[in-house]
Amino acid sequence: MDFKKYHPQNLSFVLKIFFGFFILGIFPLFVHFIYTMNNFSYVRKQVIREIVSTDYEIRSPDKAEEIKKQEIEEKIDLADKIIDEQILRFKYYFFYLFFSCMAAFLYLSIKISKRIVGFSRELENVIEHAKNGDYSARVKIDFKDEFGRLGNAFNEMAAALSLSHEKEVEYLRKEKKINSVLKKTVKKRIEAEKSLIENKRELESIVKERTAALTKANQSLVTTIRELNYKRRASSILSRMSDSLYSCVDIQGTFKVVGEACSDLFPEFSGAVLAYDDTKGYLKPVYQWNSKGVLHGATPVKKCPAMLYRSKVKNSSSMEDPLCSHIKMYEPRAFFCAPVFNLGENIGVISINATRENSEINERKWQEMEITLSAVTDYFKAAFINLSLKNRLTKESVQDKLTGLYNRRFMESSLQKEISRAKRNDAFLGVLMFDVDYFKKFNDKYGHESGDKVLREIGRWLLANLRKEDITCRYGGEEFLVILPGISPENIKLRAESIRRGMEEDIKIKHGKKVLGVTVSIGACCLKGESLNEEIVSIADSFLYKAKNSGRNRVEICEKGAF
Repeated sequence: MDFKKYHPQNLSFVLKIFFGFFILGIFPLFVHFIYTMNNFSYVRKQVIREIVSTDYEIRSPDKAEEIKKQEIEEKIDLADKIIDEQILRFKYYFFYLFFSCMAAFLYLSIKISKRIVGFSRELENVIEHAKNGDYSARVKIDFKDEFGRLGNAFNEMAAALSLSHEKEVEYLRKEKKINSVLKKTVKKRIEAEKSLIENKRELESIVKERTAALTKANQSLVTTIRELNYKRRASSILSRMSDSLYSCVDIQGTFKVVGEACSDLFPEFSGAVLAYDDTKGYLKPVYQWNSKGVLHGATPVKKCPAMLYRSKVKNSSSMEDPLCSHIKMYEPRAFFCAPVFNLGENIGVISINATRENSEINERKWQEMEITLSAVTDYFKAAFINLSLKNRLTKESVQDKLTGLYNRRFMESSLQKEISRAKRNDAFLGVLMFDVDYFKKFNDKYGHESGDKVLREIGRWLLANLRKEDITCRYGGEEFLVILPGISPENIKLRAESIRRGMEEDIKIKHGKKVLGVTVSIGACCLKGESLNEEIVSIADSFLYKAKNSGRNRVEICEKGAF
């Protein structure tokens, strides 16, 4: 320890003690000074306020304000002078007290520093001797205070250390000889064991790393081969399913194709394809495979979470009851349900279920199933859209939008087919041509909306009351044409009368408070053999005009070629 920096000549130690006393002693003086100065400021404000608020007796009223102001200013100046004199006296007193404290603090600091530094120097010398191995040095004790007691304690400690050191030196001298021999032996043994352990660890590490690498590579290879085989097989099945879907002619065919593809894609599982019945709001199973302990039944859409929330539903075998009510299991199994829908239109649900032999499904298997099932639903959806669009276009191309009957284009192609069939079978073919009586006047009087209602009701009546093999068409405007395959000349008149009477009795249109009825005029023609050709429509049309000219609401029949 270097005591020079604590020597009084250096003043650093003295200054530290001095500033310690200074801060502890002067701080209250400064607080007192600030507090007193604030009091003087407060007194000054109070005196000025008192002077200003005092009433003065003024003898000259015309100069009252000026005299009052002058007297206030004189009193304020006098008060300021008195207060300033008091402040100056207080400052002299404060500076005298401040410098007195500084002198006292400086004297105390020097005295304390000399006492501490003297004892510290003596203690330093004794410690330096002990550090160099000389335990005979002792601290000189000149006083009986705390420093004296500390010196006595240190001297006793030095004596004990001296005795202990002598014994320890002797003991170490003997031990040193023994340890030198033992140290050499142990060192050689340790080096040999270290070398052996390091070699063993290195060998074990190499074997472990190579074993882990081989195991990982083997697992990765097996997994990759399995995934490639699965994907190749799934791709082949999906491709075959896609081709089959696009060759389907109706919706039911698509469900069968999808079900067969799912049974090939998931042979180790059971499952079903359920179709949505929009008339009843139910899901109905249309195809099932491997139903081992799992049955699928019809269920409302509201009780199937997959269809209700339009999202896939996955459930583990730990659940006691399945979430989808269409699944009825003899024992708890894992299952996976995927909804199929298009732009808000429900199509159905594909449900995959674990069998008893495959009751547990790991997460990787779930992911593979989900990816494959997503591809199936995408193909299914695309085929459904394509088939729906094809049916819609076909329907729109042959159907009249207002009445729901076939249009004239379909009638012309159907007429050619029916004429060829009748000639081939040597059978009769009948045609009815009719239109609504006074339809233009009806439109002018009651409006086109009422006229459209009449045409819609006629279409509805014809669809409900004619045979399935009869072909009913809207020929144009308010004119209709009915093709009657295989009808006899005797029955065509009865059929025409039945239509005329049905229109008159059943077609009723509400217009405000009125109930409006309509009548029709009908021209009919029934031919067979060589006389049968496309002119049959023109013949029926000419007899329609005959019925209209004969008073309307009647039937006129051409019997040419009937025999």
